[in-house]
Amino acid sequence: MIDQNVVKLVNFGASSEYIKGGVHIPQQKVGSISTSTAYSSLNSMMGFNSFRSDDLESLGYSLMDLIDKEKVPWAHITDKV
Repeated sequence: MIDQNVVKLVNFGASSEYIKGGVHIPQQKVGSISTSTAYSSLNSMMGFNSFRSDDLESLGYSLMDLIDKEKVPWAHITDKV
């Protein structure tokens, strides 16, 4: 449902390049994540850098949450980042 009195923001603080100098950046451990784990890809939660496929995975989690917030597995988990 759309609420005309609500503004939603997207955080691009965790965004990064995936190609440098025309070459795809290899997957590597980068440490812990600093964003919400509810919508993070498995690679991100395991500490790897994110790629376009991780963005699609996160989008899928977001869409699942929009469709039925109570049926997603993480509905009652609180984030402690």
